[in-house]
Amino acid sequence: MGCCASSQTSQEKDDNVWPARAQDAATSGGLSAQHMQEDVEDWDKQDATNLDPQAYLREKAEEATSRSISGGSEKSDSANLEEQAYHDTVQQVVNEEYASAHTAAPSNSLPAPITADLAASGKDAFKMTFTLCVAVYQGCVFFNQYLVVKFLGKGACGKVYLVMDTLDSKLYALKITQKSDFRTAKGKDKQASKNPLEDLRAEVAIMGRVAHPNMVCLKEVVDDPHRNKVLIVMNYAEGGPILPRKAIAQGMMLPEDMCRHYFRDILRSLEYLHSQKIIHGDLKPENILLTSDGVVKLSDFGCSRVFVTGNEYFDRFRGTPAFLAPEIMKRQTHYRGRPVDVYAMGVCLYALVFGTIPFSANNLYKLFQKVQEEPVTFPSSPAVSHTLVTVLERMLAKDPKKRITIPELQRDPWVTCDGVYPMRPFKDLFKKGLLQYDVDPPITNYLKQMLQLKHRYVTFAAGTMVIQQNEVGYYLALIVEGQANVCVKPRPGSDAVEPSEDAQSLQQNADLLSKLHNRALEAKRSVDMKHQDQGLYCIAQRKAGDVLGEMAFVRESRARKATVVATAPLKVALYTYADIESHGQDNPGAIHQLKQLCWRRDAELMHFAAMYRLAEASQYFSFMNVQS
Repeated sequence: MGCCASSQTSQEKDDNVWPARAQDAATSGGLSAQHMQEDVEDWDKQDATNLDPQAYLREKAEEATSRSISGGSEKSDSANLEEQAYHDTVQQVVNEEYASAHTAAPSNSLPAPITADLAASGKDAFKMTFTLCVAVYQGCVFFNQYLVVKFLGKGACGKVYLVMDTLDSKLYALKITQKSDFRTAKGKDKQASKNPLEDLRAEVAIMGRVAHPNMVCLKEVVDDPHRNKVLIVMNYAEGGPILPRKAIAQGMMLPEDMCRHYFRDILRSLEYLHSQKIIHGDLKPENILLTSDGVVKLSDFGCSRVFVTGNEYFDRFRGTPAFLAPEIMKRQTHYRGRPVDVYAMGVCLYALVFGTIPFSANNLYKLFQKVQEEPVTFPSSPAVSHTLVTVLERMLAKDPKKRITIPELQRDPWVTCDGVYPMRPFKDLFKKGLLQYDVDPPITNYLKQMLQLKHRYVTFAAGTMVIQQNEVGYYLALIVEGQANVCVKPRPGSDAVEPSEDAQSLQQNADLLSKLHNRALEAKRSVDMKHQDQGLYCIAQRKAGDVLGEMAFVRESRARKATVVATAPLKVALYTYADIESHGQDNPGAIHQLKQLCWRRDAELMHFAAMYRLAEASQYFSFMNVQS
């Protein structure tokens, strides 16, 4: 279950093709073959059962047009929404979500709450809630205590939003799924032997079992039996996928030391997942998310499987073609889960290093042939270490019995820098009950190297506007001396106070209404303290060594997202975007680190936007308190 800044986490299993076995699939739950396509460019999710995959793919190969196999699904991330103002983005989804939020299906028509089987697990790392209250005011949408900040994306199983929990003021990813959609989907496929809601139940159950710094974990599940919605609240990873589909298509890659850093986090998450007797089943760059601090968060457990001893054989598999291990592609095969995850992790590492996948073809049949028969080759550029090539060859071994294991990877010379930076097993990382990671190898400061480019110095007097919100940017500035305030000018809402159509549900929950009212008043006091002249609000200060103007660089429109005002005589070094882009072509690490800085800045802006809108809602909650 992805989330993106994602969550950019919001890709769903619509990007998966499920190759299955002919008779095995028919006796193991039944996946319909009726609509299976080889449209691997989009990796559409289709079902397959009662067919010989080899014969079927051979037939389809004759019809296939020339297309290249690339990675993952399209994603509606912040880059795709940059042309829309924050308030317009929120308003766009208000009507659609609110219209169905208070439309309850008859209680006897709803499946049992998907969290029923979690209650018995004893896991208390997340909260289970069985009441959903919805409120809409001045374009603000509240689902219980969660304030919608931004639309992140849409997938097969629902929509994902960036939200702020008004009780702890932190940002999360909120996935909203309509239960009726599952009933409709099942009704369309008469051959389906499994209620699609069971897939969601299984995914949530697996997420409920994991709690690790490198995993996207559950915060809360809201499943009101009298409503048509299931809300799943998860960690928010500001950076989204480590390598989106578009990036792979463009051949983007990362420096070797940066790849090692991220790979160690991926390895930690996979080792932990396997220790919990869970196979991920769909490991790919789009399911590997990044936080603004450069921490990996493994996501999307919709294809995951649970094992007992680790020696079990599985007979069907859900995953993404380019990342499937060779043993999965054989007719009527049985395979073990852990080596399959290791192979997919190897393909991910290959893509990070070389900006492409190890095998590609114009249809699935040819792809499966290449994966099973052709040796792995390595591009001549970029030049990489011999130890990296060796570990990739061992991860991508055709024979799963010869494939490197996770314990062996934790001792590998490339992973550990010849033992200088060891990786202990997860169970050995606890000291006095606290998780203490091994130290990771340092990463080159590519951004600092980039700032050695040609530049010119400019001085601004105190009170001067250095950058203006919404203007088109063409330069980035590094503060050499002095200080500056970062300010934004939010769009004011109406002063009218009107209850929402669904106000009754909130009025009936006096405890929640009281908490929202108090938090809104606190937000108003906090926002008022930030108010400056000309309707600006100061959200941050910048000092010597800080960068200004980086946000516009990563936006297609190049529009500034904030105003910067010098609070003292300010000296800056200016770098043109053209020079930065030219440098980045040969130094992708610098661009990646600049984007990482932008993720932190964007989270800063989104947090203030949420606090401002919560403050605006203080009048509404005051009104509701009086009414109740």
